Amino acid sequence: MTSFPRVLVIDDDGGVRQLLSACVQRIGYEAVALDSGADLANRAEGDIVAAIVDLLLPPPDGFEVIRRIRELWPSAWIVAISGASPLLGAARHLGADATLSKPFSCDEIAIALQAGMK
Repeated sequence: MTSFPRVLVIDDDGGVRQLLSACVQRIGYEAVALDSGADLANRAEGDIVAAIVDLLLPPPDGFEVIRRIRELWPSAWIVAISGASPLLGAARHLGADATLSKPFSCDEIAIALQAGMK
């Protein structure tokens, strides 16, 4: 059985989560889609190479989720996403490697992820 690198996709909007998962799969990764960062360690077991995290999540918010991802998977590449652009700068200071403002394209997701997969 072939194993693909696993990418967390965390967004509370089901449509956005589905779009992100499809983009992640299109570029050759396995998407692990979650609607929140609650109980992250148990819901996303195993190796994670990257994460796409919406900043405006119900508790815990995206900033806390990024902090938790850094604890669980220190080398994971983290892409923070938000429709509230001012939050993206803060996300960089709190551990995100890249940021994208909503709306975005699959090509932009691919570029943001592949920047950290080199």
